[in-house]
Parts: sequence; structure tokens; C-alpha cells
Amino acid sequence: MSAYFKIMIGIAEELAKAVTVIYFVRRLKYKYILNGLLLGAAVGAGFAAFETAGYALRGLLSGNIQTLYTKVQ
Repeated sequence: MSAYFKIMIGIAEELAKAVTVIYFVRRLKYKYILNGLLLGAAVGAGFAAFETAGYALRGLLSGNIQTLYTKVQ
């Protein structure tokens, strides 16, 4: 995997998180700073859980239990 590809993946992931937070903040009736912080934390935690589940699935499908254990840990 090239360095350009790795950089573009990171940029796309962060942009997707920002767009999601902005979307939900704009739909709020009461706009407080804390709402943005909480939504940002929720989006980040959800993304981390989803990404970890993907790594675990990849380790599980590879058939290597040690790989699965190190990915989830």
C-alpha cells in the first residue's frame, strides 16, 4: 500500500467524521458547545468500535487466533 493511499484514507475518515458531526449539530434545536463535544465523542467512539470490529473480523477470517487476539487487544 502506497504512502499516498494511506494518507488519503486518513483524510477521508476524518472528513467523514466531521461531516457527520456537522450534520447532527445543524439539526439540533438548541445549539450549545457541549452538544458538539458530545456528538464528536460519540462519532469518534462509534468509528473506533466499528474499525476494531473490522480488524477482529479480518483476524477471525484469516484463521489465526493470535492475530485476532492482538487486533482486539
